[in-house]
Amino acid sequence: MLANAVYTHTISELFANYTNLLKSILPHFNQWLTTVFAAGMEEILFRFIILSLLIYNGVNRYLAMLFSSVLFAMVHLQYNLYVLGHIVQIGTALSMLYLIFRNLGVAIGMHAAHNYIIDADHSFQETNYTPHSFMEVLQDNVTVSIVCCLVILLWIYTQYIRPRLQKQQISL
Repeated sequence: MLANAVYTHTISELFANYTNLLKSILPHFNQWLTTVFAAGMEEILFRFIILSLLIYNGVNRYLAMLFSSVLFAMVHLQYNLYVLGHIVQIGTALSMLYLIFRNLGVAIGMHAAHNYIIDADHSFQETNYTPHSFMEVLQDNVTVSIVCCLVILLWIYTQYIRPRLQKQQISL
């Protein structure tokens, strides 16, 4: 009887601890699920459909990246012009990643990570967030800005430097 009481008490404690753990994780899981879902839907629309169709139909890839990034920013009109400029920058970096790796999963992953970082910084969620310059937006999002710069450097390497290096190796 004592063993049964200890066993029942231990199981109920475990269940209570498990329930508390789920309650503490669930809001974060819900945030991640929403973040990944939103990023996935936006990437499918702006990179996979719009960007790919433009390039497939002969539009210059730089114009296609700019056009899809501007459309991407237009979906986020709740922010002011400086934040929209930053969103065009993010959209262009995501377009570059999609074209470099030819993999939508990479763009979705980076987009979801970006959204999660932005959600962690609640200043963007405030309706009165009104930066007064593009530099202020970049300073508020240093991590995202650094990642965008790294993506641009990766683009330059894959599109210009690596092909020239490969051409030099072939001619030797």
